[in-house]
Amino acid sequence: MKDDINDSFKLYLTEFTNSNEPIRFIRRNPQIPFPLHTHDFSELVIILSGRGTHITKYSRFELSAGDVFVINGETTHGFENPKNLHLINMMYRPELLTRNASDLTKLPGYHVLFNLEPKFREDHQFNSKLHLSPQQITGITPIILEIEKELGSDNYGRLFMASARFYSLLGHLCRLYSKDEVNHGHQLLRIGKALGVLENSLQRQVSLPELTKLTAMSVSTLNRTFKEATGYSPIEYHLRIRIKKAGEILCSSDLNITEVAYRTGFEDSNYFTRQFKKIAGISPSEFRKRCF
Repeated sequence: MKDDINDSFKLYLTEFTNSNEPIRFIRRNPQIPFPLHTHDFSELVIILSGRGTHITKYSRFELSAGDVFVINGETTHGFENPKNLHLINMMYRPELLTRNASDLTKLPGYHVLFNLEPKFREDHQFNSKLHLSPQQITGITPIILEIEKELGSDNYGRLFMASARFYSLLGHLCRLYSKDEVNHGHQLLRIGKALGVLENSLQRQVSLPELTKLTAMSVSTLNRTFKEATGYSPIEYHLRIRIKKAGEILCSSDLNITEVAYRTGFEDSNYFTRQFKKIAGISPSEFRKRCF
C-alpha cells in the first residue's frame, strides 16, 4: 500500500473487458494486498473463504467468509493483510442495474445492498453488511459458476446468458438481505422497506402515517434517517420520483397534462404543473417539447 492513505489510482472497466461487455467476473484465489484505488464501475464482492481487511480512506473493516458488499463508483478502497482470502469480484456498469432492476426495487434488501449499506458503511463500521451462512453460499454457488462459464465461453449469446444469471444472483442476494436483521442492518432494512413502497407507488400519494407504521419509527426518526440516506424527506423523495416518472410519460406518450398528472398520483393538474416546474425547472409542456 502507498504511504499516503489519500494517494490512490483509478481503474477502468475497459482495462478488464471489451467495451461492449457490461460485466466482468474475476476470481481472486488468493486475493493479494491491493492499494487504495477508485474505478469507473461498480463491483459486487463475495468472500468465499479466508480473512483479510477491507480498507477505505478513513476505516479498516475485517472480512470473513460469507461477507457480501457493493463498492460503488468513486469509493476509494483496497485490501490489506489477506490470509488465504478467496473472493469473487463482479464488476458491472451501474446502468446495467438501474435499467433492469424491475421489481427488485420492491425488496428492502435491494436498497440496502446497493445504496444504503455502502452509504452508511463508515458510520456503521461494516455491521450492516450482508453475511451469508455456509449453506447460503452453497446455494448461490451454481449461479456463480454459470456466470463464470458463460463469460469464459466463445458462444453467441454469452453476454445475454451471463447477464440473466447475474440478475438471478442479485435477486437471490436481495431476498436474503431482506430477511437479514444484523445490528444496524435492521434499521437500514426498515428504510429499505419505505424506499420500496415509495418507488412502487408512483400512481398515488403515500402518507407519513403509512410509512411510520411500516417502519415502526416515529415521524421525527423516520424523517431524520431517511434524509440522511437520500438527502430528502420521504414525502419530498416520493414527489421527486413521481415527477421523474411524469417526465418519462411525457416523453414517451401523447397523453395530455391532466392524464399524466393523474397517472402519477396528482388529482389537481395545476398543482402538478407547479410541482413539476419547481423540480424540473420548466413546465410539463416545455419539458415535452425538449424531448423531441
